[in-house]
Formats: sequence, C-alpha cells, structure tokens
Amino acid sequence: GTALNDFLYSAVRNLDSRQGRPVVILLSDGVDTLSFLRMEEVIWKLRRSDAVIYRVQVQESAARGLGYATVWRSMKQQKREVEGLDRAVSESGGRVRILQSIDELPAALDEILLELRQQYVLGYYSTVAHEQDRFRPVSVRVDRPDADVRTRSGHVN
Repeated sequence: GTALNDFLYSAVRNLDSRQGRPVVILLSDGVDTLSFLRMEEVIWKLRRSDAVIYRVQVQESAARGLGYATVWRSMKQQKREVEGLDRAVSESGGRVRILQSIDELPAALDEILLELRQQYVLGYYSTVAHEQDRFRPVSVRVDRPDADVRTRSGHVN
C-alpha cells in the first residue's frame, strides 16, 4: 500500500524549514491506497509553501491502480485523487514526466536537475492589502515565443 498524500504533505511540511529551493521528486503511479489525508489537504499545504513537485511515472503503471476501490475511497474518488495529484504538481510549477521504461529514470532525473539549475526565481511585493489565508492567482507573461514558462498558479498570504 501507498500513503502518497500523507507522504507529500509531510515532505512539503519538512521542506518549509529548510533553506534553498524546496523540491519533491516523486516516483509513483499516483495511486494512494492508505493515506488519511485527501489530496485537497496536500494542495492546501502546497499553496502555503514554496515547494515544487515533479512526478515521474513509468507508462506501464499509468492506469493500473485506477480500476479498484480501497478501504478509504471508491474508484471514482481514487480517480479524483490522481487528478488532484496532477493538479498539485501543475500548481506547484512542476510537471509530470512519463517514462516508457524504468531504464529512462537516470536521464529523466538529469533532465529535472538541469531544469532546476536553469530556472529563474521572481519575487514581488503586492501594493494591495489582502486578506490573510486567501489564495491569490499569479500569472507571468514572457515576450519571447521560444521561452518555456511554467509558474506556480498562485500563493496564499
């Protein structure tokens, strides 16, 4: 069994107290079978963090776990949790990398590390006072058509 949601929440929480760029690289089919937490709670924590999630998945495991229910979730809820994981990855500014075989893992990890080394970090101060604990969407536009831009979807202040 896999307590994926519980692990991600704990990983993001533990990274909050560390210096540097907080990154989680998750090798998983995305199916959670044992967590007490729902993915919505992980997303809540992620929005209050600077952590970025990269998910690496072997193609053959892509739909394996979606066809059954667990003690905690029905098949429909299980599918919703996996979709929530993909949303969490996207909202964090990370991405999902699908591998054809496990042999591609070293190259995929090198690719992620290279991407992390080539990122820019932008910051800003809002000129508008905001309510506490409210999600604020953020968008970034770049005038170079060849630029690959991926950002967090927003933040909570």
